[in-house]
Amino acid sequence: RPILGGAEFTHLLSLASPGTLVDLRDRCIFELLYASAMRPDELCRLTLADVDLGRQRLTVRRPKNKRDRIVVFDKFTAQDLQRYLARVEAWQGLRKASDPFFLNMNGGTLNRNVLSTHFATAYTPRLEEKCGKHITLYSLRHTSATDWLDAGARSKKDLLPYVQRQLGHESLESTAVYTHVAIEHLRQ
Repeated sequence: RPILGGAEFTHLLSLASPGTLVDLRDRCIFELLYASAMRPDELCRLTLADVDLGRQRLTVRRPKNKRDRIVVFDKFTAQDLQRYLARVEAWQGLRKASDPFFLNMNGGTLNRNVLSTHFATAYTPRLEEKCGKHITLYSLRHTSATDWLDAGARSKKDLLPYVQRQLGHESLESTAVYTHVAIEHLRQ
């Protein structure tokens, strides 16, 4: 599966420079999908109560394997998420903890199919033109897992179980498919 290199991911972020609320939302989505390795449908189900910006972590509820998990993200993603929430609050006013974290263009719940279609029309062609790869939202999950393995394989011995927990895989075999790019470091 195609994954993004560092410069390619930076290019994706530049395509969603936070001028409008939708651009800022898209940038936050890209950062969060990469930082947390969440599935796009898990991201669409996030509520305000699920995201703890202060502790830089969130709870993924009702994932594919039906077991909730906590995933972490970095401070830069937290800062952009805070900017997004401030803009949404200015637009809609205070919201309840049970409200969706990410909104569609009309202020309703963001749907995975709508998000995927939006990404495919607004970003995929420009990424293909620049990178020569067909990138989907799910590619950010693969990019994240591969980058963790690639960077951590040099220093951690118990890396696969950590990545397995972050991805929410029940089986280590599911996580092992991400080792294809990082295989040289893992061999060492």
